[in-house]
Amino acid sequence: MNDIPDEEIKVEALTDDESEIWERLADYGLHLNHDFPCQVDVLFPVFQGEETRGDLRRKTELLTRLEPTLENLLLPNERVYYVARGVQQSALELIFVGALWASIINQTVFILTSLRIVMLRCNSRGTPAGVGWVVFYSEIRNIRSRLLGTLDIQLSDGKRLIFGGFSKVDREAMPEILAERRQAYQEHGFAPECDSSRQNLCCTCFAVVPDRKYECENCGQLFWRPTELAGRSMLFPAWGDFLMKHYALAIFECFAGLISWILALFAIWLGEIGTGFGIILMAHGIDAFATLIIAFKGHHPRPARRRRAKNDSFDDDDF
Repeated sequence: MNDIPDEEIKVEALTDDESEIWERLADYGLHLNHDFPCQVDVLFPVFQGEETRGDLRRKTELLTRLEPTLENLLLPNERVYYVARGVQQSALELIFVGALWASIINQTVFILTSLRIVMLRCNSRGTPAGVGWVVFYSEIRNIRSRLLGTLDIQLSDGKRLIFGGFSKVDREAMPEILAERRQAYQEHGFAPECDSSRQNLCCTCFAVVPDRKYECENCGQLFWRPTELAGRSMLFPAWGDFLMKHYALAIFECFAGLISWILALFAIWLGEIGTGFGIILMAHGIDAFATLIIAFKGHHPRPARRRRAKNDSFDDDDF
């Protein structure tokens, strides 16, 4: 990849200068690593009103949880411009999983850097959970902030990503930063070659893993195929979700599966053998299809790697 110096595509400061922001953070008793490669004047765009301290605290705590991951993820000279936590929305998951569980398993951390957008699945506290993607700003066709507080990102390959659950500050800041980064790419004619607009990231070394490839060429990390996870859920509901580390959803599915088996056995006891087996097939089939939908959205790691890492590190040429 061609290296673009950060200063050449710098986002204009949105508010106070950096020294004042560091002082304000200290006044609020919030501590952030001064050596952390971030653009604080963009990262903290609001410093007025009663909501300010809460927004700053949430942002600082999120950065603290992300810092160990970002130390390995960021490329040389890459800087963090903004971080936010939202929820990816999917109509199919709402139907087959339910709104509550879809909102839990689709928690996503957005990391807007000087070079790209990194999206990491996370838990409710913002700690990364092993599945991630990268989108270069040149792959964004359109950005819309909708009335209901959702962010609609249309990609060059036709895919559409819809995210909600952002705070008011994030909803106002993110479209502007995305638009400025996108314009900076266009001004410099920077358009990295990509197999798809949203590329999968390896959870071990953070190199890009192509679609339909289930082994990282850089470090050897293996990933589950969606059909493998769905097949296990077909045999035993919740098995696939346990492997994807959706533990709360998996436990719920265990109880739902137990109820379906009780109903099926009761039907068989009444002599309705076809009905009993139909209940089991329907319950297991729905769970397997839901697992398939979830699994196709990202690369879920297997517990171990097949071989030792080829390289101990990687640089921006790997992207």
